[in-house]
Amino acid sequence: MVDEVTVLNSNEDEALYYYQQNWAKAREIAKERGYIQDFFLLQNDQKPESLLLITILKNESQKESLEENFRKVFQAMPPGPKLLNRKKPNEFREVSTLRFTNVTTP
Repeated sequence: MVDEVTVLNSNEDEALYYYQQNWAKAREIAKERGYIQDFFLLQNDQKPESLLLITILKNESQKESLEENFRKVFQAMPPGPKLLNRKKPNEFREVSTLRFTNVTTP
């Protein structure tokens, strides 16, 4: 799964903080529990207003259980997202989900 994030209004610091403190923390827990294989948060050096959020699933079973498993992950995390400068996500980002099928890894 790949989400492409466009940062709005030069809020790169807020967006990066949000994804490091929330998205990445949730995926660390998911990876430890075996819900996902791996994850990556990438920022384009030439285009800092663009982020890629990549979640790698090992198999179809992980994909089918993804929503249920992430519900469990979010229940294990402190309540509410961590925000920088109290800006809410819709103030600093737009997200597009890119879909890929039949992707294999070595």
